[in-house]
Amino acid sequence: MIKAVITDIDGTLCDYVGISWVRFLGANKYIRNGLFEQHEDLVEAYRHGLIDHVNFTREWVVLYGQMVCDKKVSDLEKLARQFLGGFRKGIPEHSRQLLAHFMKNGYVVIAVTASPRIPVDLVMKDLGIKEFYCTELEIKNGKYTGAIESTMHLAEKGKENIVREIIMSHEVDTSVSFALGDTIHDLPLLESVAYPIAINPKGRLADYAAENGFWVANYENVVGIVNSIEKSGKKSMFEQMKFLYETGMLRYTPRSGWAYLHVDQSENVAEHSFRASLIAYLLAIEEDVDPYKCAVAMLFHDLGEIRIMDINKITAMYFTNRKDAEKKAFDDMLGRLDAYKKEKVMEAYYHAKDKRIGVVCKDADLLEVLMTAREYEFKGYKNAREWIIRAQSMLKTTTAKRWGRVLAKMDPDSWWFGIKKVKRDGG
Repeated sequence: MIKAVITDIDGTLCDYVGISWVRFLGANKYIRNGLFEQHEDLVEAYRHGLIDHVNFTREWVVLYGQMVCDKKVSDLEKLARQFLGGFRKGIPEHSRQLLAHFMKNGYVVIAVTASPRIPVDLVMKDLGIKEFYCTELEIKNGKYTGAIESTMHLAEKGKENIVREIIMSHEVDTSVSFALGDTIHDLPLLESVAYPIAINPKGRLADYAAENGFWVANYENVVGIVNSIEKSGKKSMFEQMKFLYETGMLRYTPRSGWAYLHVDQSENVAEHSFRASLIAYLLAIEEDVDPYKCAVAMLFHDLGEIRIMDINKITAMYFTNRKDAEKKAFDDMLGRLDAYKKEKVMEAYYHAKDKRIGVVCKDADLLEVLMTAREYEFKGYKNAREWIIRAQSMLKTTTAKRWGRVLAKMDPDSWWFGIKKVKRDGG
């Protein structure tokens, strides 16, 4: 995985490339007057709020395709080199410093813009950005056909889909990555990573950034803010909420050992962890150990299995470092949280390292396995008794041994006897 900077270009790092490029072409009489006038009317309508961003982008890209239809690619490339000479003078020096800082510190910078490839290609090279997504036009026989090959401009989720593709295809570790944008339309970038920075935010983005904990910067202070972000230990709310969604995957992670009993649909890890936490709480009361610490330790103890799955005893025989793998998975998950929350979760998780708490937690885990095995035994899986016997033999605390003897012999359905009235014919 890589740490990355996913950045908007137009208005964030420099002036609007596409609009400036069309005006350059217009000034050089390279566009029919009617189309150039349509372009200026469209830009003015957008600036005055008469057309939304989605429709503006779609209409702008389509209009640009008409402007360059039947034009030679080589001619536009030649004009683009002239265009760059003037355009690069307006690129803020702070943008260059910011990009240099990121690249020096090992970040892969990936840019997203709806501007067309020919001017964007030169601007990106000038900025030192190698990875970028832009508007692509169809070329046949060295000329533009006017057709648009890219799809970023077609739908409201165009940029969102591009960001998703970037993260997945480049294997971006969002928990240590940045995003840069200047308008509310850059939310797909800003909401995707741990460190979103609104640079000179315009319109609604300023309020949205304040409400959602984005960092806000201007060209003068952005490098300093970047330097302080990772040291702060803070993460965006959106990145932290990914942790909560990921924990939900335990509902879809089956307990694998029951496959050896030919159980068709075993319980999942979330179900196991929930009951084990309750057992740990009650068991700790009997054993005079802190019940809160035991319950919370059990709540977190299997989270690593989200990423490595539940590994049963037989499967574990073929893993040399199963515990290390689970611990690394757990640590990587916590990387989404800010420093304080991570510290508190780690503290709860490591309560089980305390000898007395650890014994209670282990016994709670075994008792839950014993109970599940007893439930499967009642469903007709006769070899579940072997699980019951093994779990009983491993219990350590006096209370767990007593409970184990009772749980191993009682009817799992007896809890509802007397609660539910059973009517018998002729009774």
